[in-house]
Amino acid sequence: MENAVRSMILKTAEALFVKFGIRSVSIDDICKEIQISKKTFYTEFEQKADLVAEVCTRIVGKQKSEKEQARLAEMAGDNPIDAIFSYRLPLQSKVHKKYAAFMYDLNKYYPEIQQQRLETKADEIRRMLAAFLQSGVEQGWFRNDLNLELLPQFLTKWQSITSQMLQELEPEQIPQFFDVLSDALVRMVCSEKGMAYYTENYLNK
Repeated sequence: MENAVRSMILKTAEALFVKFGIRSVSIDDICKEIQISKKTFYTEFEQKADLVAEVCTRIVGKQKSEKEQARLAEMAGDNPIDAIFSYRLPLQSKVHKKYAAFMYDLNKYYPEIQQQRLETKADEIRRMLAAFLQSGVEQGWFRNDLNLELLPQFLTKWQSITSQMLQELEPEQIPQFFDVLSDALVRMVCSEKGMAYYTENYLNK
C-alpha cells in the first residue's frame, strides 16, 4: 500500500505530466508543488525514470477506462469498422488530447519504459485483436478467409512498430498518422460489404 508521501508525489506528478508533458516537469517542480525536499523525494524514487514508469501505469489504466467509457457513450451498436475509427469521435478525441503531451514525451524520451509497457500488454493486445477480428468475420464486415491465428500476431507486432514511429512525430501529426494506419487496416481485413460501408461512411466524407 502506498504511503501518504509517495501517493502525493504520484498524484502531483501525474497532474503535471498530463498538463505540461514529462520533459518540461522537473523533480524540483514536483517537490515545490507539494512542498517537500528533494531528499524526501529520493526516499521514494531513485530517479525520475522510476517515477515516470509508475505514473505511466496509472495513466494508461485511466486512459483505457476513459476511452472505454467514451466508446460506450458514443457507439452503442457500432460495427467493427466504426470501432477502428472511434478515435475520431468527440469524447474519444478529448481523451486522446488529454494525454497527448504525456504519451508524446513517453515515446520520445523514455522509449524503454514505453517498450516495456507494450511487451507487458502484448499478449492481451493479441487476444483482443483475435476476438475483434473473429467478431468482424462473423458479422460479415471482415473477410472470411482471414488467418485468425497469424494475423493477430502480425498486428500485435505492427502495433509495436507504429508505437516506435510515434516518437518521430509531433503531436499535431498523430491523428493523421492514425488515419493512415486505420485505412491500411481496413483495406487489409474488410470484406466487400465492409469496404462498401467504409467507402460510403469514411472515404466519401
